[in-house]
Amino acid sequence: MGGSPAPPQDTQKPRKKRAAFDAAAGAVSGCIARFAVGPLDVLKIRFQVQIEPHRGRHAAALLPGQVGPKYTGLIQAVRTIVREEGIQGLWRGTLAGQLLYVPYAAIQFATLQQCNAAAARLQLRDSRAAA
Repeated sequence: MGGSPAPPQDTQKPRKKRAAFDAAAGAVSGCIARFAVGPLDVLKIRFQVQIEPHRGRHAAALLPGQVGPKYTGLIQAVRTIVREEGIQGLWRGTLAGQLLYVPYAAIQFATLQQCNAAAARLQLRDSRAAA
């Protein structure tokens, strides 16, 4: 008579730990990424909301008394923002962006890792991907 079968190991616990680790890694990477591109986002938004025409045939259509665009180029825009708002002006709105990027990156990274793990368990991964 053999002994009783060994109880099934709880494989969910390591998976949950791994998912939490992957989500944390994604959150950190999202935070760093958002901080790094924050000034570019500020510049993009400033150029988008600028009403004045800045190039081409519309630039010549300014009426007498109208002023030209505030931001005319990348370097000029950076200098203007830093002069008027200080260096922190380049990161204006970063906190709101972090509230978007951090959970997004955490979910995306954890989901990718879980899908990769499931594909490996089901032997669905391409042999070239393992190299």
